Amino acid sequence: MTAPEGRRLWVLSVPMALLVLFVYFWNLGSYGLIDPDEGRYSEIPREMLESGDFVTPRLNYVKYFEKPALHYWLTAGAFSLLGPSEFAARLVPALCGLGGCLLTFLLARRMTGSARAGGYSALVLAGTLLWFGVSRLNIIDMTLSFFFTAALFGYGMWLSDGDRPRGSPWLLLFYAGMALATLSKGLVGVVLPGGIAVLHLLFARRWWDLPRIFPLLGIALYFALTAPWFWAVCRANPDFFDFFFIREHLLRYLTRVHGRHEPFWFFVPILLAALVPWTGMLLEALHAARGKWGLLPRSSGLFLGVWFAVPFLFFSLSSSKLIPYIAPCMPPLAILIGTALEILSRGRPRVLVLALETVLTGVRASIEDMERASGQSGQQASTLLTIRFGILARLVADMIGPEACAGLYLTGGDVMINSCLTLGAKGITLVDYVIPQIDQGRISGGPYDGVPIVCKGGLTGSTDTAVLSVNRLFDERKISQ
Repeated sequence: MTAPEGRRLWVLSVPMALLVLFVYFWNLGSYGLIDPDEGRYSEIPREMLESGDFVTPRLNYVKYFEKPALHYWLTAGAFSLLGPSEFAARLVPALCGLGGCLLTFLLARRMTGSARAGGYSALVLAGTLLWFGVSRLNIIDMTLSFFFTAALFGYGMWLSDGDRPRGSPWLLLFYAGMALATLSKGLVGVVLPGGIAVLHLLFARRWWDLPRIFPLLGIALYFALTAPWFWAVCRANPDFFDFFFIREHLLRYLTRVHGRHEPFWFFVPILLAALVPWTGMLLEALHAARGKWGLLPRSSGLFLGVWFAVPFLFFSLSSSKLIPYIAPCMPPLAILIGTALEILSRGRPRVLVLALETVLTGVRASIEDMERASGQSGQQASTLLTIRFGILARLVADMIGPEACAGLYLTGGDVMINSCLTLGAKGITLVDYVIPQIDQGRISGGPYDGVPIVCKGGLTGSTDTAVLSVNRLFDERKISQ
């Protein structure tokens, strides 16, 4: 991004952010509490302040064990600062909704390398009917969704680290987010984000990363944040454990004890309505997840797809269903839609095939020429030139961006190795072959993850091999020549 473009982005971003803030807080306290949930989740923190007991939740002075205490504590804090009111009761969900938009912006920017894609993603989430609506109600689902998003934000940022160390601060954020999500609405706060991380690594075949997401420090942090309240409430109320973990988790999920049974497909039409006004972008979101034009790496698209699918399927299988349950599914969809909007805003992307040919097989260079020009042996000169070819590949690729590159066509093993190294690739995932000994694949890892690549030996093929290879790259990108 050039400096003028950056300044224009800031000029546009500030008023848009102010507009979102205004919309989220406008008339927040102008309407009465909506029964039953808003009244319930406002009265419990009021009674906590009145009694001074922040361990045992009570509703109308009767013990209330359906949910953990974090949302009540936060709402009680708002009441302490502003006094009990409709505005104060809804302040925490509104702030959590805005916080989720900020995390979505940061994660989308990191995944795509584009601040504009991050901005689009945040605006999509902020304007999504379900996210906006739940943010303006004093219910626990938005508090859960924020910490849910914070956990997976930490995991997503950890994924983007090159070496992905066990002791990464991003992993600690992952565990802290799961802990606070657990304190917001129970075990879904750890089961679902943790399941998303494990399934993503399995689907991505990153077997070596599986042990790394279970650092002892992260696990200790999770229990340090969650265990004190659970221990205190169980100690004060021996009946808490059975009611909370058995009735409110196991029986709620498996039986119709709460009378909220809906068919398996219940959330499908809900999702279509929840995404308004962005419902028509679902197909483009799917294209973005598959790495269309390269703005979003396919590995990131896989992560976002798993993030959406796990809670969506989990709650679809549940016997108890309510509309706000799928709020945690909104941030990954917002990133995919925001990425698609950024691609569309650029118009039809430029198309370039980056083709590099081994110097030693070219008609304009020879071993003798290189020896005379460099003062080195032929092999040394060849190695130096192929390294320079790799640097050239990175310079050209960075100039056009992965979204504008249809793919790479590389000949010669040295050229391929050095080009992949300079592009930050971890390897090449083989997909097919153009002809025998000319392999087709995708770059794996790094900023060019998912970009198609065709590699051949320097002496392989015929006069039309380059045409066949380039056509294959265009076909892979689904671009008409």
